[in-house]
Amino acid sequence: MPEGVDTNAGTTDGGATSGQSWLSSIPENLRDNEAFKGIEKSSDAWQEFVDLKVNSANSVKIPGEDATDEERTSFLDKLGRPETPDKYSFTKPDDISDDLYSKEEEQVFKEAFHSVGLTDTAAKTLWSKYYEMAAKGKADQEQAKKTEFDKAVNSLKDEWKGDTFKKNTEIAHRVFTNVFKDDETKKAATKFFEDTKVNGLSLGDNPMMLKVFARLGQLMGDDFIGMGNNGNSTGGDSEENLAKKRFPNTKFD
Repeated sequence: MPEGVDTNAGTTDGGATSGQSWLSSIPENLRDNEAFKGIEKSSDAWQEFVDLKVNSANSVKIPGEDATDEERTSFLDKLGRPETPDKYSFTKPDDISDDLYSKEEEQVFKEAFHSVGLTDTAAKTLWSKYYEMAAKGKADQEQAKKTEFDKAVNSLKDEWKGDTFKKNTEIAHRVFTNVFKDDETKKAATKFFEDTKVNGLSLGDNPMMLKVFARLGQLMGDDFIGMGNNGNSTGGDSEENLAKKRFPNTKFD
């Protein structure tokens, strides 16, 4: 060996030389690859390779246009989508009334959310927002219904001035009582008036029904409706109080 030559000069761990001279150990066509820029030792290159392998196990590859169904399913599952639609944790919000909530609707949304790959957190957020808007819509409808109801009542009071309003509400109740005498028929009629709605307002709560029954009483006469009796047919309660029970939303005062 020539005199004065240091055989260990420029070497690093594993026998690799500094200044990226270790690249001579890999194929020539790869030596200029950006992946090797800045790596001074072969041991560092191997460490980066190991780290890459470990991290790739948890990486998420976005499916391309030619991806298979299995690849798309794997991608959505890794993003956090529940395994099946019924695994979504959202359910009926505590502040939503039963009449506004539908289990069937809940299932439809769960299946839709699952098909587009929503995570449980994202699905719960959208579900909450949906029912927040539904509750507001219902409140707006109730307010609109109340406004229309108040207008109808005030119009009726303007038409039936003074004691006429009280007298006609008594007539309306007597007609209802005498037309539907037996309990079963009366129960069925009451349910009909409660369940049947016009412009969102139950017939039984509509002041127009008071007007209809009062007019029927006027046409049928006192003999049919029993006006002027001693009140035995009412069980001791006044006709006005009974009318208030039959038409609960009408303002009698």
